[in-house]
Amino acid sequence: MRKIVSLLFIVIFFAGCFHHVRLNQKLFKSRSGVYSLECGNNYDLCLEKADYQCGPKGYKILSKKYVKKGYSIQVECNK
Repeated sequence: MRKIVSLLFIVIFFAGCFHHVRLNQKLFKSRSGVYSLECGNNYDLCLEKADYQCGPKGYKILSKKYVKKGYSIQVECNK
């Protein structure tokens, strides 16, 4: 009985790793969304942060601002 419960727990835990098996959307969120990123005076750092946040599917820059503190961008990840 313990083996069955352990196996069931492992299957439920790793089910979010596969895009075609979704058990709970709150537990395994999709990576698409809108993010605001601040990165100082280095604009390339903003682009790297956006690349890290959105992953291999890419992103679209919605807005770009520069103030005394540095750059701030808002990106939307591709689905």
